[in-house]
Amino acid sequence: MKICITSTGNNTESLVEKNFGRAPYLAVYDTVSEEFTFLENKNMNLPGGVGPKTAQMVIDSQAEVLITGMIGDNAKNVIDAAKIRIIKTGTDKSVKVAASEFESENSA
Repeated sequence: MKICITSTGNNTESLVEKNFGRAPYLAVYDTVSEEFTFLENKNMNLPGGVGPKTAQMVIDSQAEVLITGMIGDNAKNVIDAAKIRIIKTGTDKSVKVAASEFESENSA
């Protein structure tokens, strides 16, 4: 399973980014390989339509779960249509901690 986490930077110690559409990076964590891949969000500085374009990046990453601080309605509609689960979380933790918490809460 792949998990996409909005990130303030391009490493696992970066904090979870509050703003989905304008997140500088998307961290994609593969729970099988336990590896992170960081995608630069080149849409973040566009004047409009940022959320849906960033949502398309999440879809293209093949993530099944999105972890972010907050997400606007337009982006949420795109993510919902792709049947990707959205988890809103606090932004006071690193990307690595957010991924670890998800795994702990969803292991059976």
